[in-house]
Amino acid sequence: MKISMRYEQDGLYDLPYETVWLEENEFPAKVDEIESVIQEEQAICIITAQKKVLRVDICSNTMLRIRIGKEKIMESVTEKYGLITQPVEKVEWKFFRNSNEILVKTENVSFGYAFHNNEFVLTKSNGEILLKTKDGGVRFSEENAEYSGVKTLTRFERIKKEHYFGFGGRTMPPDRTGSSIDIFDVKVGLEAGDFGGCPVPYFISTNGYGLFLNNPWPHVYFDMGRTTADEWFVHTPGGEFDLFVFQGEDFGDITRQYTDITGRVPCCDKAVFGFWCSSIGFEEDKEVLENVERLHAEGYPCDVVVIDGPWRGGKAFLRDYTKAGAYPTNDIKWHPEFGDGPGMIQKLLEKNVKTSLHINSRCFLPETYIPAIEKGLLRAQGEEVVPDFKTQKAIEYYKDLLRPRIEEGLWVWWTDHADRVSGEIEDGIPSRNLFGALWNKVISETMAEMGHDNHISLSRGSGIGGQKYALPWPGDTKFGLDRFREDIWFCLNAGLAGFSVTSYDLGGFACTPTGAPYKLENDPAFEEENICRRVLQSIIFAPAPRIHNNQVSIPKFPWVCPPQTRDLYKAVLKYRYELIPYVYSTAINSSLKGEPIVRPLVYHHMKDEMTYCINDELYLGESILVAPVVNYGERQRLVYLPEGDWIDNWTLKEYKGNQWIMLECPLYELKGLPMLIKKGAIIPKQEFSLTLSEEVPQKLYLDIYPAESGKLVLYEGKDILNNFTYKMCGNYLELELENNTKLDRTYEVRIPATTAVVCIDVPRGSVCKERIRWR
Repeated sequence: MKISMRYEQDGLYDLPYETVWLEENEFPAKVDEIESVIQEEQAICIITAQKKVLRVDICSNTMLRIRIGKEKIMESVTEKYGLITQPVEKVEWKFFRNSNEILVKTENVSFGYAFHNNEFVLTKSNGEILLKTKDGGVRFSEENAEYSGVKTLTRFERIKKEHYFGFGGRTMPPDRTGSSIDIFDVKVGLEAGDFGGCPVPYFISTNGYGLFLNNPWPHVYFDMGRTTADEWFVHTPGGEFDLFVFQGEDFGDITRQYTDITGRVPCCDKAVFGFWCSSIGFEEDKEVLENVERLHAEGYPCDVVVIDGPWRGGKAFLRDYTKAGAYPTNDIKWHPEFGDGPGMIQKLLEKNVKTSLHINSRCFLPETYIPAIEKGLLRAQGEEVVPDFKTQKAIEYYKDLLRPRIEEGLWVWWTDHADRVSGEIEDGIPSRNLFGALWNKVISETMAEMGHDNHISLSRGSGIGGQKYALPWPGDTKFGLDRFREDIWFCLNAGLAGFSVTSYDLGGFACTPTGAPYKLENDPAFEEENICRRVLQSIIFAPAPRIHNNQVSIPKFPWVCPPQTRDLYKAVLKYRYELIPYVYSTAINSSLKGEPIVRPLVYHHMKDEMTYCINDELYLGESILVAPVVNYGERQRLVYLPEGDWIDNWTLKEYKGNQWIMLECPLYELKGLPMLIKKGAIIPKQEFSLTLSEEVPQKLYLDIYPAESGKLVLYEGKDILNNFTYKMCGNYLELELENNTKLDRTYEVRIPATTAVVCIDVPRGSVCKERIRWR
């Protein structure tokens, strides 16, 4: 039997999928028996008569690691490079065996393996099946694997019509049931479909488990019911069969376990969540400064400026790239034509604005890279020249190239092309899905060595273990409201895989072929719905909102947008900056627990089948439901409300959950973005400012949406946690407000559904109890 698989071609740019065929008889299912058993403190290792090796590690009561190899267990590549860590929690467990079967049992899960048919099954403590193989379990090919490792095919039953969510930053709906996934780094670009530079072989099932295949090989392939509706399968072309399985009662529980392994996004500077202004066309320092000054002068906030290739390629960068796709460069040094780059960074810092600089896989002049390659300090793959990670000497060489810019005040690196470097990291280890994570890791280490902790690179490519080092964006999406869903999908999918802080080119990046003449009136980037919906709505809920433009368009600054959109531009930025305490607290929670900032509805409603197919609504944190308008011409949209009681953020009308409602979505108003607040929530806000301060605000607004009781756990810094609670007592709310900061603070308690406003002064390091009348 032949199995059809849809692979992304190994090209640098967007190419259509190609169909390849996998011969199933290449993977024979063999009867086997136990030859020897080695029992360790929290693991069992079994060798079979046919020299298959099975190892089961008990990582916790709800997490098992299952590794199967031919003659030996292959060394974990991602552990070797420090990208993942296996957690081990000492627990009670039991092991049973007979001549053909083994059983490993913890308090919550059991793993059974039958050697007469190579099948394994995981069950919950109540006997419910979580995961079950079929048709011979993990089957090995007799042919050589790609690069090294094992070539396998494993089929699994689809239990209770389960649905599957995840697989990393891809521009596809979060529910991957009925589809296939090629784990292969590739940018999005102009083409629609299953693209994105942060694929991860990990998913969460509505059957109550998460599955992570710790294998970074390109073209690891999952078919989640695309070929046969009642089963799914996974194929590894090489590398390891190294499976982590997490049992959990909800998506959050599973996510926390998974990110214990991969690591989590660090506690970032607050500026990450402010407004980013990026352009490929910033050719001179004075142009950057003039635009930032104009933004602030006209009342538009800006926290980060992102400068594309001209800073190191000069004016030829944009001209040559437009004509031939070339990348003129000046190594990782300022080009004289750009002006005074270090001076510009300092002038921006005086305005509390941070600078990001672009680097890619074509950063070096020939006189630099030719001798460096000969010395083993850089690696060439076709036209790409990149850091070589084989030796510490090579890593230090690259770090030395970065350090001068960091000393000048650079705040964040932009690692473009991290998704496209093929070849081998070292002999037998492919680069494609590993390079981005390792590149960003080295950069973060360099920043930390120079006093800049918690750095994450704006990056187009990452993978297993890159969660600690990358702020992913999908890469070069096309203009147009019709592509808005893909922006949302990328962030939701990346978030489920542990990439909590994400970005995208607000409103798209590309409109016309390279070299085409630019005419504003024909530019779909500035079509009003693209601006109002895909740019401006995004500013409110995108984890890191960032405008950008390509070589034949101009930056989407407010003054070049249609005049009737400019008031809305200012309004959404003002609202976003007021909402920063809520967004920032959610981000710190991500660094502690791995939970995404933006989440599909299923994340909080795993048992509600209605949420499985809803892919254009999302949670921002735990308490705000957002339903962007993603279709042209819509001035109303249907919104599904999951279980709970909800309040319209703009009209304050109340709704019951478990129903569809129709909401008005005017184009030029804030309420054009439907937002609903979960009843019982406390939403923290702050005064508007043109840039964000790392200091906690002295005055904090607490908007209460009353239910019988409510609680807000507010992270205001890595080591600053405040709890706010209330309970309803007739016409009164009994409040308890903490102030664990070093400031005497004022809390302004507001109840949006009424006119109730009360200011409460709370001295530093104290707790205040207050009773206020609210109706």
